Amino acid sequence: MTELEWSNWLPNGAHLFLSPIAKVTSDDAVAQYALTCKRCEEAGFDFIGTFVVGMREMYHIVCLVFDRLDPESCR
Repeated sequence: MTELEWSNWLPNGAHLFLSPIAKVTSDDAVAQYALTCKRCEEAGFDFIGTFVVGMREMYHIVCLVFDRLDPESCR
């Protein structure tokens, strides 16, 4: 599945991206991954994410996919 197909994960799919930034350390990556997975699970979202590492920073790109025609999914 490519990035352009992520919104097809659900019927009437729409998406919202967020990308918290952290220091480039394994501890920060693990902590951010654990926190993001936990929050996605609590909100009923499947976790779709990746890390991109720059020279001094790490971006944790997370895609939230939801059904745009379902009011509960849009909350």
